Amino acid sequence: MALSLSDAPEAGLLIDVEFLLGHDWLVGVILTFERGELVLVANADDDQLLVVDTVGPEKRVAASHQRPWNDAIGRHCLWSWSMPNNTGHVDGAQFLLQRRQKLTLSFSCSSRLLRSRSSKCCSFQ
Repeated sequence: MALSLSDAPEAGLLIDVEFLLGHDWLVGVILTFERGELVLVANADDDQLLVVDTVGPEKRVAASHQRPWNDAIGRHCLWSWSMPNNTGHVDGAQFLLQRRQKLTLSFSCSSRLLRSRSSKCCSFQ
């Protein structure tokens, strides 16, 4: 089932991450949760980050075994939100995932490419 950004906190645990490559550049990411897939792609025309239902001809590459994605697997999404730029276009999204420690995943569009980063904070007993 295709998920929207607002569906992520109710979608269960993150179970898989795949990159979408176009001409060997990162152009999207597929986050697979227990209850469906959330597909984020960079729009080449205006650098917007889009949530789409289907994947185009891009090459899918497994990323769940790579850092920092391997640390995100098995975590529940507490929050997800879009990040609009100064013109009102959504060019980024963030996810706050938790197991014992919180992990923030960020995605942003720049020059028709998708960029990602992660950070950990707040240990919990």
